[in-house]
Amino acid sequence: MKQIAVLFTGGTIGSRRLDEHRVNLGTAPYTLLTQYEEECPQSGVAFLTGEPLNLLSENMHPEHWIVMDRAVRALPLTALSGVILTHGTDTLAYSAAALSLLLSDLPIPVLLVSSHYPLEDTRQNGRRNFRAAVDFVKQAGVPGVYVPICQQGDTAYYEGGALLQAQGLTHVFRSVDGPFGRWEEGTVRLIRAAKAPKAPVFGPNPQASGDILTILPHPGLNYRRFDLDRCPPKAVLHLLYHSATACLDGGRGGECDSAAFIRACVNRGIDVYLAPIGKDGGVYPSTSVLEQAGAIPLPGLIEEAAFTRLSLAYGTFEKDRKAARQAVLNAQ
Repeated sequence: MKQIAVLFTGGTIGSRRLDEHRVNLGTAPYTLLTQYEEECPQSGVAFLTGEPLNLLSENMHPEHWIVMDRAVRALPLTALSGVILTHGTDTLAYSAAALSLLLSDLPIPVLLVSSHYPLEDTRQNGRRNFRAAVDFVKQAGVPGVYVPICQQGDTAYYEGGALLQAQGLTHVFRSVDGPFGRWEEGTVRLIRAAKAPKAPVFGPNPQASGDILTILPHPGLNYRRFDLDRCPPKAVLHLLYHSATACLDGGRGGECDSAAFIRACVNRGIDVYLAPIGKDGGVYPSTSVLEQAGAIPLPGLIEEAAFTRLSLAYGTFEKDRKAARQAVLNAQ
């Protein structure tokens, strides 16, 4: 018999519906197990449960990733075939990216399961996501952090470090690498091989920081709105347009010049990182200007993965900027 740990953290999958527009955290997580056992009475699985967190995922902070990491590591891992964490959808991609870094050495799979609606809602996909997670442990069992998501008539598994946030209005999740595998009515089909376990670069006592300034480029962005002297961040993640560019207009007194802002950060000892940017770098000269100003490119990283790297690196190595920078570049 397979033994699987199920850790509940809250989210819509752990909520009950109050009325047409509101939900509230309740005892629904354990309903998930009851429903699974009713649907799959001969599953050959025993569940070990725990509840390290109980919050809606929009209230998730970076330090909660550390709580989840420690909760997983406190389990009898040698006796387990896999671990499932229930999670809300709003910050699911961030937690998946963080745990893929924190738990990179585990030889068993870790799956994050969510639901777009409470379990008693006919539109919910939580039960199907949970069944897909259990079957992944039973049939595939490969190491790594994965997110099974049922959407638009398809149930796919996504790697934790490549999952993008759900799109607003449509609520659809996507991955820059495409699905890692698919669940087809009880059968798990993997598309590519899993990565081998490797030691986390953040050591045995990782920490996380929310003091990372993330800048979203938009027309007319005024960098003078950021007070680097009165409220300096630990690091800056400067996001880029799809072509890996940002405004370099030196007019208006330079208030919209991203390169000037980067130089101001570097002069104050604040590291600036650029993402997303192609693995071969940017194709426009403006990208080189940003790097020449002192920014550090993060090739191939999406926003969610880049932010979690910075948060973990500058939280763990808070007093050693060089070590933090090295951890960001070495984390995979």
